[in-house]
Amino acid sequence: MRIIKCAIIVLLTLCAPILYTAAQTVKFKVFSGNKQIGIVEAHQKQAGVSRSIHIKSLLQLKLVGNVNNEIAVEYKNNNLVKASSIRLRNDNQTTKDKKSTLTELVSGKHYKVIHEGKESVLSTAAIHYCVGDLYFTEPINVHKVYSETQCQFLELEHLGNGKYELIMPDGKRNIYAYSKGKLQEVEVNHLLGKAVFKLADG
Repeated sequence: MRIIKCAIIVLLTLCAPILYTAAQTVKFKVFSGNKQIGIVEAHQKQAGVSRSIHIKSLLQLKLVGNVNNEIAVEYKNNNLVKASSIRLRNDNQTTKDKKSTLTELVSGKHYKVIHEGKESVLSTAAIHYCVGDLYFTEPINVHKVYSETQCQFLELEHLGNGKYELIMPDGKRNIYAYSKGKLQEVEVNHLLGKAVFKLADG
């Protein structure tokens, strides 16, 4: 009888889902021309069926000053559960200098979205890939990416040779370049010009 019980326990153990924990961190230096103007740190953690991404950046921009950005993304079974972003300017946390967004799954049916202080509902199938994922996973079969800051889907064009172009709502295009599946460089085009994120050594 004891042998049978032991065999059942072993069988259940082998058949149970494997729960594991893994973490990744990547860092990028941000340049405007030849001058470094900031840094980006991206962290990803996998714990069983849950996965989270946290991205922090600090930029020193002309005419604007210091800009702090944070993005947080949470997945469960590869489905987006929650995504948020916060942008603080000049280290001033007053409402005037703070912008935040939120996308959150409600009752497993739709997403509640808060963008520019307005709440809306995003009726869509589960979201599987966000901008934050671009830092860790080459989007080989991805053509639409959900933006945590814009709270909408963005088109992703495949340029070939490991390069992808993300089309922003204002028509500007950001280019992500990969080598052997790892993000090496991001070219960001914004109102104040162009910035380049380059993967930091180590």
